[in-house]
Amino acid sequence: MPLNRGTQKQIAQRFKGNLDYFRKAHYWRRLRFLSILIVSLFGAAAMAVFFFSGPETMYNPGAISQHHSQFANDCKQCHEPIKKSLAGATLKLTNEGIDQRCEKCHTRHSFHEPNVVHDRSCTACHQEHQGSGPMAAPGDMQCLKCHGDAHEMAAAAAKGQTLPRAAFDRHPQAGWTVFDTPRPADGLTAVFASFAVDHPEFRVIADRLRETNTLKFNHKRHLVETSDMPLLNGRRLECASCHRAGPGGAFFQPISYEQDCRACHGLQFDEENTSLTLPHGRAEHVRAFLRSLPTHYADLAQRTNGMAHADVDSFVTKQMLRLREQFVDGTNLEREVFFTALRKSPDGRAKFDGCTTCHEVNANLLAAPVVTQPSMPDRWMVRARFNHSKHTSVACTKCHDALRSSDTADAIMPAKAACVECHSPKGKVASNCSFCHSYHAPTTTPKVAEIR
Repeated sequence: MPLNRGTQKQIAQRFKGNLDYFRKAHYWRRLRFLSILIVSLFGAAAMAVFFFSGPETMYNPGAISQHHSQFANDCKQCHEPIKKSLAGATLKLTNEGIDQRCEKCHTRHSFHEPNVVHDRSCTACHQEHQGSGPMAAPGDMQCLKCHGDAHEMAAAAAKGQTLPRAAFDRHPQAGWTVFDTPRPADGLTAVFASFAVDHPEFRVIADRLRETNTLKFNHKRHLVETSDMPLLNGRRLECASCHRAGPGGAFFQPISYEQDCRACHGLQFDEENTSLTLPHGRAEHVRAFLRSLPTHYADLAQRTNGMAHADVDSFVTKQMLRLREQFVDGTNLEREVFFTALRKSPDGRAKFDGCTTCHEVNANLLAAPVVTQPSMPDRWMVRARFNHSKHTSVACTKCHDALRSSDTADAIMPAKAACVECHSPKGKVASNCSFCHSYHAPTTTPKVAEIR
């Protein structure tokens, strides 16, 4: 709404006899202008003085974390030296210099998946000068800036299509055998907001992956169908009978025949001499053992049976004649050991049915039969962290459905739902991203246990 200033005549009346009104001094207006000018000049001068000669500690926003405390009084370990010139008095919009200094100490430190579209600075997630204790772990929002953004994930999926499969190999430690899951067509680019609500199902479950280990083992037979099994050390078989915690308790020791199988599955091929067992490990050693049986029987007679030297030859001859009556010749004996059900063992022990009971054995016309080396993964889910020692209050079968598994190919890993029962707001156990995952992707390449 326009102001009512009056007519032109009414306005002119105000300046009647005062045509020099514009020469009148306005002291308050001048004082206000001068005050602003002086304050601005003083501020600029102070900034210049502090920039060119002030202490660098004035830029310190807070205490440094305990792991970097040795650098607390040496800013240049992390920060670029301040350039005391007008050229240096410019706004720096990147942390490239700090990132380079991070990598001087954190050498050979790999970064995220190769299909990341926008690189992240170290300081975007690892923020210093927030206190003297441990540096705070990155929050979920740092992860969700990408994993919660559909456009970012679509771009990452497109970039991933241009990269070779080997670029995404994720191995936690050289020398480990890992269960290498197939990579989805779009990569691991699902958009989600939290673990409990919309985090994708674990790949081993979602894709119903199968293990390719050729070793034949039936969990159900050992844990449920045990009515005909003798007790082991006075107890029925249980998970802990074979699965023993490794150093620190996070994972388990590798299964071995000597430690976990021999107590029940001895390799007795001769019921008359059950203390004489076949070597385990290499087919060549088994063949050599069978072809030198007279020597082993002689050793058995002297060391184990305490037989007089004069009686050893008679004992050896008797044993060899008995085997010849049973197997005709050494070739048939070898065939029985490698390929046929011998059913030999003392009472109360698992019968030795030949190597094929547990192993894949292939004939070889030119040498000893070929026994396929079992391949048991040391790690199943290489993109996540887990610590068994933190879950001792939970029964093994709560997560691993071993009681219903009768096939070695069953990958009896837990589904996401088993984790969500506890790791969720409802379960009141941490479920943030960094609790299970690391942004940094290890890139060493050990032996890989492939799946089908």
